[in-house]
Amino acid sequence: MSARRFNPEEIVNRLREADVLIAQRRTSAHAGRWIGVTEQTCYRRRKEHGGLKTDQAKRLKELNRENARLKRLARRAAQAITRIYGQLILVINASTNNEMSSKSSPLIPFRSAQLQSAGGGRSPS
Repeated sequence: MSARRFNPEEIVNRLREADVLIAQRRTSAHAGRWIGVTEQTCYRRRKEHGGLKTDQAKRLKELNRENARLKRLARRAAQAITRIYGQLILVINASTNNEMSSKSSPLIPFRSAQLQSAGGGRSPS
C-alpha cells in the first residue's frame, strides 16, 4: 500500500480538524488516526504547517521546490568549476614541462647558485 500525498491545502485543513479533536480532549494519536496520518506525522506537520493559511502553505511548498532546484544548480556549477580547474592545471603543467625541455630556463641555475651561496644548499658532510 503506497502512502498518499496530501497537497498543502489538505494538510492545513486536516491539521485544523486535528486541533478541534485535541480541543475536545482527544489524544494526539486519535486525532492523527482520524485525519489519516500517524501521530509522528501529525506532530511534524503541525511543526511545519501549524498556524499557516492555505495560501501560505502553497507558497512554502513552492519555495522549498525552488530552493532544491537552486541547490542542484549550485552543486552542478561547483562540479563544473572543479572539473575545469583540474583541466587547467593539466594544461599548465604540460606547457611548463614542454618549455623546460625545449630550452633551459635561466632562473633554475640562478636559483640553485643563490641557494648555495646563501648556505641553503645541502652539501654532503
